[in-house]
Amino acid sequence: MDDIKGSYELVSPGVYRLRYPVGTLINGNSKRISKTVKVKSDRAALAELIKWNMEIEEKGYTELDAITFKNFYYDYWIKAAKENLEVRTFESYNSIIVDRFLTPLSRKKIKEIKPFEIKDIIINAKRQKSVDKYGPELSRETKKRILSAARNLFNIAIDEYQIMKTNPCDAVKIPKEKNVKRLTYTPYSSDEIIQLFDALTDAPVRSKVIIMTAFFTSAREGEIAALEEKHFNR
Repeated sequence: MDDIKGSYELVSPGVYRLRYPVGTLINGNSKRISKTVKVKSDRAALAELIKWNMEIEEKGYTELDAITFKNFYYDYWIKAAKENLEVRTFESYNSIIVDRFLTPLSRKKIKEIKPFEIKDIIINAKRQKSVDKYGPELSRETKKRILSAARNLFNIAIDEYQIMKTNPCDAVKIPKEKNVKRLTYTPYSSDEIIQLFDALTDAPVRSKVIIMTAFFTSAREGEIAALEEKHFNR
C-alpha cells in the first residue's frame, strides 16, 4: 500500500493506539477514529495500521455515531474481544451478548442505550434451561456476569472506537437476592462412587490422575491445570 492513512503510537508496553482520519471537524481539525492493538513492536503496529486501512477501504467507513448495537457487535466487538480476552472469557461473553442483549437492543444506536435498558434486561433474565427444582430465577452472581459481558462491549466502544464517553453499565446495580433458591448439588452416594471408580479402571493414566485429584481434593479445573511436579509429595 503506497498511501497509508493514519498513525500509530505506543500507549504502554505491548499496546499501541492506531488512528485513522475520517473527515474534518467544524473547527478545521481532523476527525479521527482510533483503536488499540496488542503488538510487540513498531513494525507490527504499522502492519496492523495497514491492515486497518485495507479493511476500511474494502468495507467503507460507517459513521460510528449512528452505529447500532447489532452492527457494532458483528463489525467491531467480535474482532476486538477475540484479541483482548482469554478464549473462555470471550466465549462466555459472546454467548451472553447473543442470548441476552442482541435481540432487544439490535436496532438501537449504541451510544443512545441507557442504563435502565441494560438493567431491565438483566433483572428480567430467566434460566434458559428449565431447572424445575430451583425455579426460573437467576442468582445474583449470574446476573453480575451478564452485566460484565455487556460492560465489556461498551468499554470497547469507548476505549477503542470513542463512540461514547460513559459506559451505561457503570450505573447499573444488581439488587440483592430475596427468597432465591441457590443451586446446590446432592453428594455422590456410595453406589455412585463405586460406579465412578469402576469406570476409571480402564481409563488412561492421565485421566485417572485428573479425576481422582479432583475427587479427593475438590480442586477446581484451573487449580488442577496449574499443578506442577513440585506440588506433589514423593
